Amino acid sequence: MDEPSLRTSRLALAGLIAAALVVGGAGFLIGRVTTPAAPAEEGVTDSSIPLPAPTWAGPLARPDLIALGALAADATAAGMDPDISLRQNEGRRFEIRLPFGCHGPAGEDDPSGWIYDEASRTLRVFVTPEQWEAADWFPSSSAGTAIESVEGFWIERPWTSSEACPPPVGPAPMVPVSEDDNEDAATAAPSPQDDTSETSEAAPAPSAAPPTLAIGQVYTAESPRSSRRNGEPFRAVVRLQPADLEVSQGFRLRISGRLTGAAGSVPAVCRQSTPMQPPVCLITAAVDEVSIENPVTGTTLATWTLAQRSVAAGE
Repeated sequence: MDEPSLRTSRLALAGLIAAALVVGGAGFLIGRVTTPAAPAEEGVTDSSIPLPAPTWAGPLARPDLIALGALAADATAAGMDPDISLRQNEGRRFEIRLPFGCHGPAGEDDPSGWIYDEASRTLRVFVTPEQWEAADWFPSSSAGTAIESVEGFWIERPWTSSEACPPPVGPAPMVPVSEDDNEDAATAAPSPQDDTSETSEAAPAPSAAPPTLAIGQVYTAESPRSSRRNGEPFRAVVRLQPADLEVSQGFRLRISGRLTGAAGSVPAVCRQSTPMQPPVCLITAAVDEVSIENPVTGTTLATWTLAQRSVAAGE
């Protein structure tokens, strides 16, 4: 029997190694095909990750307060309980600016406005809060029995978020005169100062819409007396040269504080005389600070810090 040569042994060994590699590789591939894939973890796909909802932690502003008033008015008009989104705003901070003195110096009976005395170089600015009885907002059968008074301010023109004075009103439109009016004018003595009386006459100035939204502070027997105005206006007196007088945009009353739930846990209360009239609503608040500002110069003429705090807000 011939002994295997060295070359023959090497070829046999190489063949065995190649066969082992082929068999092992095939088994590995078969195992990869037959092994079930690991289950995907829940909630890791892009489509299933919830995006964080944006939040705004700052104080509520004029648009927010108007929206809250609209929610309260809608619930009242529909005879329903206030929406949960209205209840959740109890205790939230707010800041609103109310323009006043927009149409020149105040008249003798105006509750708010400004007057400049050129002789003494003195600017006097004043704002008188509204005073309401408890029965004006709360029925006697509810929380109104414990309420002594309500003080606050009307939010004029609640259909706009602007905190600036309204644009100036243009000239009154001219309306045609009827034939009967022309006949009456023909029999009357002509006026040399009025050459247009035969064709047209000025229409009366439009009257302001009745207010429907206010913000105010509710006072009970336990409320501090120091923060009540009792009809006393907020007054600011400033010595000012005529050249420095800037009143083209009037002034603004800045009010800041927290919303309070005067009617249960709802920071608003509404009244409605008939279903055909819009509800009139009061946003209830604990006012911390009141200031008078000049919107053009950016200066603050005076600031008042009120004593009452919102117990519901944890203060």
